[in-house]
Amino acid sequence: MGCGRMERPLELESPEPKSIGHSITLPTDIWEREAITSCLLRLSEKVGRRARRYGHKGRKITLTIRYSDFKTFTRQTTLRVNTNDTGEIYHSALAILDGIHLKKRIRLLGISLSGFKQDGGQMYLFDQTAQKKKETLAKAVDTVNDKFGEHTITLASTIARKEGPGVISPAWRPTGVRKKQRVNSRGYPNT
Repeated sequence: MGCGRMERPLELESPEPKSIGHSITLPTDIWEREAITSCLLRLSEKVGRRARRYGHKGRKITLTIRYSDFKTFTRQTTLRVNTNDTGEIYHSALAILDGIHLKKRIRLLGISLSGFKQDGGQMYLFDQTAQKKKETLAKAVDTVNDKFGEHTITLASTIARKEGPGVISPAWRPTGVRKKQRVNSRGYPNT
């Protein structure tokens, strides 16, 4: 192959994927549940979005965890119905996480969706209005994010909290000279 010769035929079409997943090696090892769940939500969003983009729905959700000592393990669950909904993927991953007794800090988290089946046009016995609304909303959010960049519209809990600058506003000082503005009887500043 390095010399430009290859005996096998060239594949023009890539085969259907067996799974869609995302993982992240964290910049610092985490232990706090809030940090773990926020990361899982972001990963679920990425997996769901990619599955929707390519028209896949799966039944198996797999959670991968790597500890700071590089011990890696996976756990999975099988859903009753195929999905590519971010919320369903996230809640399934949380259910898996709740069944694990974490022993060390986490270095890597990953989520994947597998067990794809083509939607055979299954007829539903009950009204699926709520499900259709969720799918329409997800499609609209995906369209905006495709046009304006990933995470233009995102769930608020995936946004990392940032500490303030640590500077006290000049309008309020705990000690020292405070500048007060004098006002007249109507509450307007004196000029």
